[in-house]
Amino acid sequence: MEIHLEDVKITDDGHLSVRFKEEDHTGTFPPGFLQEHSYSNGHLALKKQATKINPEHVGVVPEVQWSDVRDSEESLYQCLKNINEHGLCMVRNGSIDGKLVEKFALKIGPIWDNTYGAVWDVKSQKTPTNFGYTNKEMQYHMDLPFYQAMPGIEFLHCLRFDATVEGGQTLFLDITDIAENFRKDHPEEFNILATIPFTFARVHNDRDYPINMVIRRPIIQLNREHEVVAVFWNPTVTGALQAEENEVESFYKAYQLFAKQLYSCQDKEMVVRLQPGEIVIWNNRRLVHRRNAFHGDGDRHFRGVYIDICEYKSRLSILSQKYGDGSSIKRVGNGDWF
Repeated sequence: MEIHLEDVKITDDGHLSVRFKEEDHTGTFPPGFLQEHSYSNGHLALKKQATKINPEHVGVVPEVQWSDVRDSEESLYQCLKNINEHGLCMVRNGSIDGKLVEKFALKIGPIWDNTYGAVWDVKSQKTPTNFGYTNKEMQYHMDLPFYQAMPGIEFLHCLRFDATVEGGQTLFLDITDIAENFRKDHPEEFNILATIPFTFARVHNDRDYPINMVIRRPIIQLNREHEVVAVFWNPTVTGALQAEENEVESFYKAYQLFAKQLYSCQDKEMVVRLQPGEIVIWNNRRLVHRRNAFHGDGDRHFRGVYIDICEYKSRLSILSQKYGDGSSIKRVGNGDWF
């Protein structure tokens, strides 16, 4: 059915009034709405530019105080804005209340439940079911990329980190920034990682709640302008590559080259050694993290939760309208084409 306009005019208050012939209906559109949803190429380009990460923010670790975000919604907005612009935020001077991290997360959105539990503890175990439950060094990774909608915002709350423990720092890298540089340095290999699906798998039948999750998708996700809108990385949860025979060798060469590029950027690492009561919050869709090995007589105990990336973006958008300038939110790595 075709829709025809019977009448179009500007109202006294500057709105556009449109009368639809077939529906016998009049719609009124504020100028701000029309500007925000303009189809012009120039306006679309400006909107996309506004969502890109500022390179000057890469590698910076901003901080807030727990008492501020606890008591002030405006301070909470600043914390969420820090995560959006820098990828992470440190929360200083909290307590070692075991429920603190849950209380904090619920200020932003519902806690993201998963097969490891809604709330989980990171500490060494005698019979670990996950590499994170050891004292060994961990390589760069994102958590749970074998989920179709992998967790977005990750919280780690330090309950105990004895001074006698040597090592154990958490280190972060902005993998989106590295992917953009990889494109410049190795365009052919970049295209391979953006087109050939990789296999992420977690198969663990020997547990109370067995897991058999397998998903295949490119490591780098692009929009139609070939801009990076998501990256997926975790070498510890990989499965067999499902690709055409003539693609296998070139894929693994590109994969290894990208891994080397990650480890060649350690000068850009953000290093965090949490103190009891502190919380680090980061975007698991944008940053990869790793851990140094640790040893000593003391204990290292963190408690963690996740929230969904879209819940976070929603909360940030609402608070931005209330306390900020309502400008475009930076890309959060959820595949949104803008």
